Amino acid sequence: MVHMKSGVIVFVLCVCVAAPTYAGAHGAGASWEASSGPYVVDIGYDTQNFDTESSIRFDFAVWADGTKTVSADFDQVWVRVVGKTDTQLAVGLIRQSVGPTTLLYRFQVPGEYSFNASFRDAEGKEIAAAVFPFTVVGGKGTTANDIPYLPLAAGFIVGCAVVYALKGFLKLDKTSHVPD
Repeated sequence: MVHMKSGVIVFVLCVCVAAPTYAGAHGAGASWEASSGPYVVDIGYDTQNFDTESSIRFDFAVWADGTKTVSADFDQVWVRVVGKTDTQLAVGLIRQSVGPTTLLYRFQVPGEYSFNASFRDAEGKEIAAAVFPFTVVGGKGTTANDIPYLPLAAGFIVGCAVVYALKGFLKLDKTSHVPD
């Protein structure tokens, strides 16, 4: 019974520390949005800076309305990333039945790029498209100032307070761990 109580304390501590950090992990995420006919193309990405040392996750969505509540019906996304002189990436992505349609990519060369996304139906007919310019820098673009220290510290403090409160509530003492 005592081990179960200790397990609960450890679990609560982990949740209190990890939850604020996880919640802040996508705080740097942003998206490109553009109108394309009656649709809104929405390409999300999980970084503040595009650099050559980090993989970037792109999420693809197309909305039938401007409020981002009604998803447009599409079956595939054709993605093309073009530099000044050549194509860095050309790929077709099938829409996922569960969760977002995503792409994870790491740029090898710094420079100016354009991100082309073409959303298509099952027959390959384009329903919405957009082009977004961006810049990739060499080296690590994220600095130590970008690390979410405040949520981590808050989670730690809350976790310690919860463990202290639970310890008093459960009346755990040093002798309760020794079997008779």
